[in-house]
Amino acid sequence: CLEVSRMSSMYLVSRENHPPTSARCCVSGYFCSPTEVNVLVVCGSSLEVYAVHDPRDDEGGRLSPENSSNGKASLFSVLRVDLHGLVESMALIRLPGRGTDQLLLAFREAKVSVVEYDPAENDIRTVVLNYFEGESLRRGRVSFGQAPILRIDPLKRCAALLCYESKLVVMPFRNKGFNLDEEEDLMPTKKMKTDSGALLRIGTVPDARTGFLPSYVIDLDDAGYKNVVDFTFLEGYWSDPTVALLHENVRTWAGRLAVLRNTRQLSALSLNISLRRHPLIWESKKLPHSCRALVPVPAPAGGVMVLSNNGLYYRHQGQKISLRLNGYALAGGEQEIKYQTLPPGTVPLVFDCAPPV
Repeated sequence: CLEVSRMSSMYLVSRENHPPTSARCCVSGYFCSPTEVNVLVVCGSSLEVYAVHDPRDDEGGRLSPENSSNGKASLFSVLRVDLHGLVESMALIRLPGRGTDQLLLAFREAKVSVVEYDPAENDIRTVVLNYFEGESLRRGRVSFGQAPILRIDPLKRCAALLCYESKLVVMPFRNKGFNLDEEEDLMPTKKMKTDSGALLRIGTVPDARTGFLPSYVIDLDDAGYKNVVDFTFLEGYWSDPTVALLHENVRTWAGRLAVLRNTRQLSALSLNISLRRHPLIWESKKLPHSCRALVPVPAPAGGVMVLSNNGLYYRHQGQKISLRLNGYALAGGEQEIKYQTLPPGTVPLVFDCAPPV
């Protein structure tokens, strides 16, 4: 018989025998210096920062992100930081009045941290912590199969986080388009809630303003956009930020493809941040059920490229172009989608499990 004392305590000890090595996210920008390109790589719960140097440059190898991939540059480790959580998505943003970029990190299930480089300590410094894990957003669910997705508007007007498979959190940035009082405090040291009561912003910053405005949440299920797979910001829309949603209101599976196959659709929403409205400006229906990723097309062409396992689909308002990569794209017939084919002699391609870069 083993008697356990009532005063005994239990402790959990965790030790990392080997640091993570599998890269999950990667971005490039001016994170440590306004003149030196940095490559930021996230491996699980570890953030690694590298400096890009070119031996042909006598001034220290200053490169821009556009010409740093010529094969002649080398990487030097600047910093490695252990984070308290697994990073699912990240992005860099240059806010007005800042000399370097700030890093946005998205964690499960719906947390966003904004950090910047501190040259005095050679470490990162937390600027803003966003917490969107209220019970009203979860709706009773405990786990979710899709990780949070973080995207930045091309004109740096806002950021958006897709979480809980049905919630779009819009985080506006302060810029010349917003009329703010000079005495308005954007960074209180206590709780700060939105209309949904789901936002908690804490932390301290070196100056009085952080450049972030109060966030708000769009319930995509209530708006009629169910089972969102991916989203992205579109280029060429100067009035308001515009997002494209890839969603599937009516789901199908392999056993029902003979009856229901082209179930995914694309919807473009214009985000009116001041009024917190999101009208639909155009949509494209009857996309294959295997579509899973969106890639924005740069201006002036604009629009978005939809990636599936067996085809590529370009959509922009009334424009529709579909490219067949292999014979499996015609498994369901061509009654609803008219495909263009690859040139003769081209090796068939398959994008199964291939993420866009």
